[in-house]
Amino acid sequence: MLGIPTETKEEMMDTINMIKTIKPEIHGCSVYTPAPGSELFDYCIKNNLFDIKTHYDYRRDVYTKSKIKGIDYKFIQKISKQVIDHDLSLSQILAKKVVDYSIRKNRFILNVIKLLCRIKFLNNLAHKIVHKING
Repeated sequence: MLGIPTETKEEMMDTINMIKTIKPEIHGCSVYTPAPGSELFDYCIKNNLFDIKTHYDYRRDVYTKSKIKGIDYKFIQKISKQVIDHDLSLSQILAKKVVDYSIRKNRFILNVIKLLCRIKFLNNLAHKIVHKING
């Protein structure tokens, strides 16, 4: 996570360098958004850093309009590109992992599907029996 109030550019680069060093299989960069009730939210309000006016502003892209005053979002965008896999989006990487896992575990998944079908069959059968009894 980048863009935390009081975070320096050097600290942001430390985060990027850590990601490069540990080379996690799946990773991405998030930009801090103040969460009501948190200490950092209160800090942003107290120091007039809060740049969110409406509910929609929580969801907006920080690269087009800031959420916290004083954060260099263009710098964050520039450095985060150093660790984002440009060939695959995060959702594509996750989808690939799910497919790979499913292939390895397809026997388990098939058995779960069979079990769910049996449960539905038994539930339908029980419903028919109760309906016949109540007639």
